[in-house]
Amino acid sequence: FIRITCKDYPPNQDFSQSDTLFIDNNVYYQSRPGLAFKISNKSNITIYRSNNNDLEKVWETLIGLPIGYALSISGFSVLHGSAVSLKHNTACIIGFSGTGKSTLALSLLKRGCSFISEDLCVIKDKKIHNLNTWIKTSKDAVSSLEIKIDAELKLDNDLRNRSFYKISNIETSSKSKPNIFYFPVNANKKSIEKMKTDEAFKFIFSNFYRNENNNTLDLNKISELSNNIDCYYFKRNIEDSIEENSNYLYKHLMSLTT
Repeated sequence: FIRITCKDYPPNQDFSQSDTLFIDNNVYYQSRPGLAFKISNKSNITIYRSNNNDLEKVWETLIGLPIGYALSISGFSVLHGSAVSLKHNTACIIGFSGTGKSTLALSLLKRGCSFISEDLCVIKDKKIHNLNTWIKTSKDAVSSLEIKIDAELKLDNDLRNRSFYKISNIETSSKSKPNIFYFPVNANKKSIEKMKTDEAFKFIFSNFYRNENNNTLDLNKISELSNNIDCYYFKRNIEDSIEENSNYLYKHLMSLTT
């Protein structure tokens, strides 16, 4: 349970050096001038906004990093990525913004995978939890994949001009056991290579919602994931189409189900 409140004055923190601060067991995040969040050590979220920020649009930022940190404080392992399942395998596509996670996941759905999670991969007790059935991506991606949509929510504050899309006929999975992590990287030739445990730790560490107030616990969670989940580099050819790269990834995922 996360309690959310809103206040019309600033949190009195200095964000000049970083947009994320860890102070007195609380996390502070400023997404843009006049809009900041405090995530308390009880996972409650306080929204600080100026009159220049439309309250009805605050959710666009709230459901990303603030919710991610609130869930992390609640004991979940939270990573930046999308997740799908195929038969008995659940794959998380993990990476920074702009690495094509959502587009790859969307393309895999056309090939029979089930949708689990978008933007946040939330894991606890060896289960991954579904938060919503909307996918954040670009109109170009939806058009190029020829995917039928049921609804669109335009994101006014998204720097990459994306929207949330409700996709038709998605078979949604929930509380699956994650056993594969893919980390997309750009290359001139497609390949999928299994990571060593220390390499996996570094990549998970970089994409994990870490709380500097609780470093030891987070490092233990990251170590558990890197030791128990098969992690792969997905080197995709940047010259190839989405379909070609997605089909290559799908074939590898299929090979793991046999």
